[in-house]
Amino acid sequence: MYKVIIVDDEFIERRGIQFLLEQYGDLFEITVSDNAEEVINHLKREAYNILFTDIKMPIMDGLELSKEAIQLQPDLNIVILSAYGEFAYAKQAINIGVSEYVLKPINIDEFNKVVKKITEKLEETNSQAKYERDYCLLNLLNGVSIDKLLIKKKRNIDLDFFNQYTRMLLIETGSNFFETSDEAFAHRLKNCIKQDFDYLNINQYQSILFFQNYHSNDKEFEQLGEKIYEEVMKNEIPSANIVLSRELRSYTEFYPEYASFEELLETRFFLGNIHVISHNSIQDFKPESITELINNINYYALKKDCYSLRQCVLHFCRQYRYRQGFSRIYINYIFSEILKAINSNLSGDQEMEFNNQIRKIYSCNNSTEIIDIMEQNIDKLEFRDNDLRNITLINTVINHIQSNYQKDISLEELAGKVYLTPSYLSHIFRKRTGGTIMQFIKQCRMESAKKLLVTTNMKIIDISERIGYTNCSYFCHIFSVYFGMSPEKFRQINSKEMP
Repeated sequence: MYKVIIVDDEFIERRGIQFLLEQYGDLFEITVSDNAEEVINHLKREAYNILFTDIKMPIMDGLELSKEAIQLQPDLNIVILSAYGEFAYAKQAINIGVSEYVLKPINIDEFNKVVKKITEKLEETNSQAKYERDYCLLNLLNGVSIDKLLIKKKRNIDLDFFNQYTRMLLIETGSNFFETSDEAFAHRLKNCIKQDFDYLNINQYQSILFFQNYHSNDKEFEQLGEKIYEEVMKNEIPSANIVLSRELRSYTEFYPEYASFEELLETRFFLGNIHVISHNSIQDFKPESITELINNINYYALKKDCYSLRQCVLHFCRQYRYRQGFSRIYINYIFSEILKAINSNLSGDQEMEFNNQIRKIYSCNNSTEIIDIMEQNIDKLEFRDNDLRNITLINTVINHIQSNYQKDISLEELAGKVYLTPSYLSHIFRKRTGGTIMQFIKQCRMESAKKLLVTTNMKIIDISERIGYTNCSYFCHIFSVYFGMSPEKFRQINSKEMP
């Protein structure tokens, strides 16, 4: 929606322009005035996109108003409406910086051409501004320093704008939903939750909502997350997860908070039916039963998923250590069973050490000592599952992605190839490479697109399909956010530099 202000001292003229603009539906938010002074006051209070002004008005005419308006809002598009066709008036208007000069009586077709020209210009400006904002956000999320970002963009960036974001919310879907969804989805979501936000697409599976000056408490934010989850699931997707940030005080917290999202997502495999995940939900995790907990720990120990194993054990310790109704003997028994799961398939010497660990559990004086024993045994399991093996597994995953990035690759598929749980593969991949698997897939696709743009004459739609994006518009958007410019502009700038 664009904000328009109309000024003319003749009521019929004002109403005529307003009527023509109202035929565009909700495209324009219209303010009407009968004098230039009132318009100046409006422009001092809020931003507008278009000013329609008569040239002959009492006290202050349209040309004088245009001069002051441009000083107040340099990006304002001004259309002068005049019964005077003399060249002198048109020349003055051009010198001032007026966008269009329309003669009265107004020809409707000519008027619509002017409106179309200005709205196309505004759309292009808004698109470029959104690309620049998204480019900066994506870099801030990935830990790029502000100094490097300023050098890359070669322009000033209003960092205070990013400080307005006080909450982030990640939407992850079980299908490539965000490749085929568009801004209409964000619009529907805003209408549903009655809350404004800025929308950043991360990849085909994930998008982030940024909320400006949102200061509700954690409980209210979780309720908002539930509403968003319900709305997302109306789109006939197989599954979805919502991850909530803590309250943000500065854009410098984007990177560590975004990194914590990945850690929170890694826990979803043992959170049961919880689909809205926050730091609070992890702290409040409660397995449905002791049997289920032991089964989970057995599974993670068998898979050598030390990350999930450690998380599961620590959650158990938080929830069950010396709770009312559990005897100390029973608690010791449960921890002994957990220790058995961690230390399966032991040799003779290891068996003796395991028995010593069991005796230590029964002689512990407090829960902290028991937790230390659990941690030590998980550390031993992680050491046995040595780093060299992890490097080999990660190299296998990287090679598979580099050979198949043009296909729809899921985390579950990759985990199955190396016989790990998805959560543990995510954990060791991020630990080894510093990024997520989805980021690496996107990087492979973008680097391939870059090469094809500057070394071939392939159409952009064909490049999009070649690297794995069936929706060309989505590819162009992702590329623009990733490189800070459209594929067409990137080709123009870089093709001459290639040998």
